[in-house]
Amino acid sequence: MAEDRPSPASPVCYLDEAPDAYAGYFTIDESHAMIRRWHAQASRADIVAQLAALLPAIPGGCVRTGDDVPLPHLTDAALQAEIRQSLPKFRDDAVHRALSEIADRL
Repeated sequence: MAEDRPSPASPVCYLDEAPDAYAGYFTIDESHAMIRRWHAQASRADIVAQLAALLPAIPGGCVRTGDDVPLPHLTDAALQAEIRQSLPKFRDDAVHRALSEIADRL
C-alpha cells in the first residue's frame, strides 16, 4: 500500500532562477559600481581602457564613468588582489573571464 504523502509546502526553488543577490552574486548595479571604482583607481592606461570596455558588457546596468568621486590610485598588486577577491561575486561568465584576464595582466 502506498503511503499518502503531503505535497510540499512550496514549489522547488532553483538557484539559477534566484536573484543575483540572493545567490551571493553582485547585482547589476553592484557589478557596475565595482568596475567603475576599479576604473577610477587603476593607474595603467591599458587597464583603464579594458575596465571601461567591460561596463557595456553588463546588460541593464548604468554606464557612467565621468561622475565618480576621485579615488586614490591603487598599485597593480592591490588592484589585482581586489579583482581576484571579488571574482566569485560576478555571475556573468564573460565579465568574470575578462576580469580574470585583467588580473592576470597586472
